[in-house]
Amino acid sequence: MKKWIRRIMITLTVIFLALIVALYFLAPSIILYPRRLRSSQTPANVRLDYEPITVYGQDSAAIEGYWVGRGDTTRRTTVILLHGIGNNKESWLNTASWLWKEGFSTVMIDLRAHGASGGNYCSYGYREKNDIAAVADYLLQRDSTLKIGVWGHSLGGAVALQSLATDKRLKFGVVESTFADFRSIVYDYQWRMFKISSRTFADDAISRAAEQAKFNPDSIKPYDAATQITQPVFMGHGDEDEKISIDYGRKNFEHLATSDKEFYVVKGGKHSDISSAGGADYQKAILAFLKKQQR
Repeated sequence: MKKWIRRIMITLTVIFLALIVALYFLAPSIILYPRRLRSSQTPANVRLDYEPITVYGQDSAAIEGYWVGRGDTTRRTTVILLHGIGNNKESWLNTASWLWKEGFSTVMIDLRAHGASGGNYCSYGYREKNDIAAVADYLLQRDSTLKIGVWGHSLGGAVALQSLATDKRLKFGVVESTFADFRSIVYDYQWRMFKISSRTFADDAISRAAEQAKFNPDSIKPYDAATQITQPVFMGHGDEDEKISIDYGRKNFEHLATSDKEFYVVKGGKHSDISSAGGADYQKAILAFLKKQQR
């Protein structure tokens, strides 16, 4: 009996060590390669006329999207919609339909390394902000009178903040449920996914991911980007967000340089249900903010 117990313990130890080794080698890939979710839906599924568009980042990555533009000359406010990690542009179809009815044009894009877009790695805003600048280039080449803003959720919210800081052609932003700095959110996800709390392990994974993808992880700080944002910003965050703490949202908000800002706490809101949890009141608050941007 003792021999069997010893063999079982040895086997379990070997399995545990093998898992740790596997996790060590897989960790950078977990950071760099999010789930690539594709969809056969288009804006036509919500009765919107649209054009497929392709723009190119500085590294020639093809960023795929949908342009849903209004033809009237009196309403030229356009919202670039940015999805969360592992999601895609089609997740915004219902929002795009609602915004169309309220008088807004929209652009939905797949962030790099997501959906139908190119790009070898997700860089959490480091390169994505330049992709958003390319989208703005495209829109203003179509119509120089457009007033462009950005609306991002989760990863998209972090990209939105970094884009607003570096591109003043973006005139306003809606930011939902996003993180304040890259390292902290990697630490949080390490614990949530693997129940391991080791900053040494996480920092090593971040360093190897950064070396592989050629980006600076310590430059990805949405709260720091917020100090450069002078445009109007609406922020929403659920107070029961299980993936990205509302404390990060508050930190981003507190660092915003603009005085034209609003922080909306969605009571009972989790990470992926902020709109449904917020209901009509949350929708009304966002719409009131956006309507001000049409003036």
